[in-house]
Amino acid sequence: MKLKSLAVVLFLIIGSQMAKAQVTVTDLIKEWERSKAYTKEYLDAMPESGYALKPTPEMRSFAEQVLHLGDANYGFVSAVTGTKSPVGQGSWKKPVINPKPM
Repeated sequence: MKLKSLAVVLFLIIGSQMAKAQVTVTDLIKEWERSKAYTKEYLDAMPESGYALKPTPEMRSFAEQVLHLGDANYGFVSAVTGTKSPVGQGSWKKPVINPKPM
């Protein structure tokens, strides 16, 4: 009987936590906009000469990390919307770093 009671209590706790985890589309858009603004500030703070920065050989360069972020965003949106991504998954692996200012 104690095991049954424990299972019911755990089920109620987990269920209440899952109900709290529900977010609205408005909340998602708000978070997306916050993330977009933060990422833009982050990118603007890095001088173009730093895009090739690679702290260790095993790590991605700054440019590769940014491309990975973009590739993941396209992948997530295409998965959610059911549409094909305009870029091939993983096609942004090799960055082209332009040393000239745009």
